[in-house]
Amino acid sequence: MKGMKIETEKVITETGNRGRKITGLYGLGENNLPKEYRTGTSACIFSAKKITLQGYSAQKYLTKARKNNSNVLDGMYRTGETLDELEFQLLLEFLNDAGTALQEINAARRELKKSWHGTETFVI
Repeated sequence: MKGMKIETEKVITETGNRGRKITGLYGLGENNLPKEYRTGTSACIFSAKKITLQGYSAQKYLTKARKNNSNVLDGMYRTGETLDELEFQLLLEFLNDAGTALQEINAARRELKKSWHGTETFVI
């Protein structure tokens, strides 16, 4: 599995627009994510049937979503929730940014592991 997976069902919203009902959320929880990711500008943390958006980019995303009459107020999306298509596309954009941020952190950690290993002895 890649880092995140969201399953949806296409629905017609109460207002008669295209929407998506979240039927499944899968991803890494807080204990499995690097600290620099969790405290960075774009992070999404999965837990039991919900996803939490965090960081500066999350606040920008939520502001944009609210301008489009979003009902999300707390930065969390839950299984069973219905989003209009525009809000869902904004969410996907944020998740792609968050996924890219995690990939960059993991790549930097791999490079550090390659270059920083071995033992040293200091005699004074």
